[in-house]
Amino acid sequence: MINNKNILILGGAGFIGFHICKVLSSEKLNNKIVIIDNFQRGSKDKSFKQLIKKKNIRLFKQDLTKKIQIKKKNFDYIFQLSAIVGVKNVIASSFDTLKKNILIQMNCIEFCEKQKNLEKLVFFSTSEVFLGSLENKMLKLPSPENNQIMLPNLKNPRTSYMFSKLYCEALLHQSKLKFIILRPHNIYGERMGYSHVIPELVKKIIKLNDFSKLKVNNLSHKRAFCYIEDALFQILKLAKSKKTNFGIFNIGNEKKEIKILNLAKILIKLLKKKKIKLINFNSKDSSPFRRCPDMKNTQKIIGMKRFTSLEDGCKKYIDWYYDEKSL
Repeated sequence: MINNKNILILGGAGFIGFHICKVLSSEKLNNKIVIIDNFQRGSKDKSFKQLIKKKNIRLFKQDLTKKIQIKKKNFDYIFQLSAIVGVKNVIASSFDTLKKNILIQMNCIEFCEKQKNLEKLVFFSTSEVFLGSLENKMLKLPSPENNQIMLPNLKNPRTSYMFSKLYCEALLHQSKLKFIILRPHNIYGERMGYSHVIPELVKKIIKLNDFSKLKVNNLSHKRAFCYIEDALFQILKLAKSKKTNFGIFNIGNEKKEIKILNLAKILIKLLKKKKIKLINFNSKDSSPFRRCPDMKNTQKIIGMKRFTSLEDGCKKYIDWYYDEKSL
């Protein structure tokens, strides 16, 4: 585990950033952590307010499309999670997605270059980089990191996110920094944004009466979901290892690919609803039919680990959801 380090987390109020901060701020690890976030998506909810009470955490609010303002030059690790994300946000502001995500990355790299002892920049890319490969039927499943990347239809606004992340990856490869690129695949858990499939379904199902109908996007689509605790184990092992410098690694779970139909049935059962009729709705957001990472390269570094079952992970998320909504 990373310990006795100065750590900067860009986008630390967001889903994955929060959980990284929560683990690394443990008193026994003796890390000092700085969070920068503009709170456009990240929120100051109950969990976050509790987290930032820790003495070893400092919080700064800043728009990261502008140069990073803090003067500190002794960070050992920098985690870069800041970006415009979420399918609805990206489609609604595709030009800004391209422009701002690239600006954020350029400002991050410039700041990293000023650091005296930087061991690694950990950049969070996306599984969406394979959108064109899937469209052109050139994507292996499970998908390895080195799968050929092909261009999708550039007129599709959803591609702006993919291109912004690919450009950010390219910037790192042409920099002189020590870095690692991570591509998360369907990570879920407490504090994730409500626009994603599991939180969205939970929110809808809770409101239903028994014997109701539920319209769900793309019931036949398949995903391999990975619970946040399992993702964190991978992220932090990869971040610390010197063997991962300049590498690209998938974060996720290839073992349990599941149809959205069956995911909905699991959530209906956990939420104790009866006789809910599921109605398919084919959305027009260019959602990939399948998404499943090849985890061989990641497993070589982290070793084998038993994954949290989807049922157990969803139950933990639902318990958290009820706790948050009870406030």
